[in-house]
Amino acid sequence: MRNLGRRSFLHALGAALGSSLVGCATPSEDDAASASAATTERRLPAGAPIVVLGAGISGLSAARRLKDRGYANVVVLEARSRIGGRMCTDRSLGMPFDLGAAWVHYATASNPLVGLLANAGVETRRTGWDELTLYDAERGAISSSDRDAAESDYEAILNQVARAVRATTPARSLASVLDPLVEAKFAGADRSRLASWLRGFYIENEYAADAAEITAWEFNDYDKRAHAENDRFVSGGYDRMLAALASGLDVRLGEVCRRVRTTSAGVTVETDGGVHEAAAVVVTLPVGVLRSGSITFEPGLPDAKQRAIDALGVGDFEKVVMLFDRVRWPARPHAFGFASSAQGVSPLLVNAQVAAGVPAIVGMFSGQAARDVSSSSDETLAARVLGQLRTMFGPSLPAPLRMLRTKWHDDPFARGAYTYPATPQHDACVEALASSVDHRLFFAGEATDSKSYSYAHGAYASGIRAANEL
Repeated sequence: MRNLGRRSFLHALGAALGSSLVGCATPSEDDAASASAATTERRLPAGAPIVVLGAGISGLSAARRLKDRGYANVVVLEARSRIGGRMCTDRSLGMPFDLGAAWVHYATASNPLVGLLANAGVETRRTGWDELTLYDAERGAISSSDRDAAESDYEAILNQVARAVRATTPARSLASVLDPLVEAKFAGADRSRLASWLRGFYIENEYAADAAEITAWEFNDYDKRAHAENDRFVSGGYDRMLAALASGLDVRLGEVCRRVRTTSAGVTVETDGGVHEAAAVVVTLPVGVLRSGSITFEPGLPDAKQRAIDALGVGDFEKVVMLFDRVRWPARPHAFGFASSAQGVSPLLVNAQVAAGVPAIVGMFSGQAARDVSSSSDETLAARVLGQLRTMFGPSLPAPLRMLRTKWHDDPFARGAYTYPATPQHDACVEALASSVDHRLFFAGEATDSKSYSYAHGAYASGIRAANEL
């Protein structure tokens, strides 16, 4: 069931970006064939100053595309001391661990990240989500036949959800439609734990949100969806691809934006580092940051755009990496599942030995559990995760040598992970957020891509789209 994709992303990506963009060109050659033709369609002079806010993958792709189109005065302002945004590779343990985006989803030849990673020399490995061993908190390892039967029942329920949503008002949460159907089908404590795992693994980890936060309308076409994901784990680290994408760009770190003021003459961007005058600004900041009020727009953003910022779901997704001296768990599965009645457990743990050749386990948390992880101390979190691992793999499992953890929810430059559909009007909100303002302010980021929101390739594509609007 893990191969079920919730959206079909790449079928229109070639048309949206242009055939040369989805090929395997190096970043400096990206879309070179069409850039020359696009140059004659620029709205602004080639020397016009342009500011890109944010050096995540969308900001870098926007700046790269602007340069390819002939704009010579492009500056990228980044609040952090590094590039990448919500893509962050940690190498402190002697090997790369991506603490934000870590996979290429839908990794076909038409996904532009496949070529960018290959040209940067970054290794990726197939992730076999079906090669998963499921553990129950009370019963230990679950047989593949029992798991398959539960997955089949759950998929049938999601098809029921789709029919129920189409037949009634869409303004309901997924939990309000899903839970009664699950309770009827998964009666008893053992089956109930399986149902909790299925919801956490297949839905809540996918959307970075609890089922009560997701709009049921998102599942109205569940039974009609394409089923091929083809995920590849970026075992070599996304940072090398980002460095190649940023090569030659004017990226200025430590520039925390405070105010964006638009007039008939242009745009003034005020940061902690100074004032930047621009003819246009490309805003690639996360929705959580835009919503926080840490940046003032003068005049205020249009009502439709502000409503979109307020209505879009901002998910929470946190990771905990535990490094051991050697593999002390079954070596072959790509991942482990954990079915429990307890709140706040990790339903999905990746076997980093298979994914990256490292004796580590990566626990993943979403929704409220992720918010709890973000606010927990290192000591509390380590004890919590180790306790779960000992339940799964035995009480003799020693403490890890090292632990890495994320705090995206509390990060002032992220304010969460990625967006999810919290409203039946999600598509309209995405369109409103992506729209430009007075041909001065342009918006990019994963949340502005209607087909690939929440994914790294969607963020990349959105930067190209915004740059092409100038």
